[in-house]
Amino acid sequence: MKPGFKIHVRACKADGTVYRSWHTMIESVNADSIVTISPAGGMVQDRARKSYTIEHILRSYYWFDKFIKLLKPPSSAAFFKLFLRRGWRTEQI
Repeated sequence: MKPGFKIHVRACKADGTVYRSWHTMIESVNADSIVTISPAGGMVQDRARKSYTIEHILRSYYWFDKFIKLLKPPSSAAFFKLFLRRGWRTEQI
């Protein structure tokens, strides 16, 4: 994975079932994490809500050794959301 690569992110339940997925672009990569940027208007596939569009540009931080993910709209430094990550997989597209 390198900055600029487009990837498909899948959020999974503990049993491995995908409950949400979307395409995003890698902004940066280091030994223990990646940062992605998702454009406003991008599509999210959700098992419960079907599909919907992302309202704002989102920057997401993923750590390989931790079960957390941090989402932050780049335009709003005051807004942070912390989610427990049950599991996620990426694949280059």
